[in-house]
Amino acid sequence: MKSKILIYFFAIFLFGCGEEKPSELIPTRPSGEARKQVETKAVSRELQQAIRITTSDYYDCSPSWSPDGIRIAYAEYRKGAQNIWVVEITTGEDKLVPAGKPVQITTGIFVDETPSWSPDGERIVFSSNRNGKSGLFIVELSDNKIINLEQEGIYPRWSPQGDEIVFVDMNNIWTMELSNKKSRRYLTASGYNEFPCWSQDAEQIVFFSDGGLIMINKDGSMRTPLTSSGWNNQPDWCLEKERIVFVSNRGEYYDLWKIKPDGTGLAQLTDGPGQESSPTCSPDGKWAAFQADYEGSFDIWAIPAE
Repeated sequence: MKSKILIYFFAIFLFGCGEEKPSELIPTRPSGEARKQVETKAVSRELQQAIRITTSDYYDCSPSWSPDGIRIAYAEYRKGAQNIWVVEITTGEDKLVPAGKPVQITTGIFVDETPSWSPDGERIVFSSNRNGKSGLFIVELSDNKIINLEQEGIYPRWSPQGDEIVFVDMNNIWTMELSNKKSRRYLTASGYNEFPCWSQDAEQIVFFSDGGLIMINKDGSMRTPLTSSGWNNQPDWCLEKERIVFVSNRGEYYDLWKIKPDGTGLAQLTDGPGQESSPTCSPDGKWAAFQADYEGSFDIWAIPAE
């Protein structure tokens, strides 16, 4: 086992790459030796279907699949800093294999997190404390040049059309046109909201709000609950398959689930104590990458999502 467990807790409480889960929402689990046996079997079952993408000695989190389907960006905490990395992958009928060593994209003693690709695959938007507070930045992959969007915020997501970014600021969901930074529009005005993601036509946004998933039109109208029980968060819209993957504790553990945008087709993807979180769909919708601690360390993994 690696020593990243200590790094994991350090990152959760100081840097936010992990999610702190409210204690009142944690399901009742077996205790003592019975719990250990149950969880060991569950992790073994999860490992049978999961493919490991990263194998570093550090804390890897917040994966984001590139539009061409052959790269995954993620944040890695190491040596007092958290930066954006990219790993190439190859795919086959039922295979997913890392291709080559991961490449570091951003540098510096900062906390760079939650990367999201531009539709052309040439840039990544992310949040960072590079200016002393959480703000939005873009890195150009051709030369790793950093562009400051001069906007406070976290959890940015690039729209499928490439002209807008949705993000969180002051616990609310906002959108911003990249060609006009003054065009900011907020879609929520109350509650605790985070992790927004776009529909294929960029007319709708799904996000976490006070324990559940909410769907809202881009103009702020038609606020519709998507989930009705449990703690549900970190949604990602699988654009080609019209499904949403997310994290939920509606089962015994915090696992990955999927649901259709109309609220039907709810299904569980993982089942065990592996601490899965931050799912991201491949462009073809066949795979979901995520972070998990299956083997005593937090790395990026992937499973079939169909």
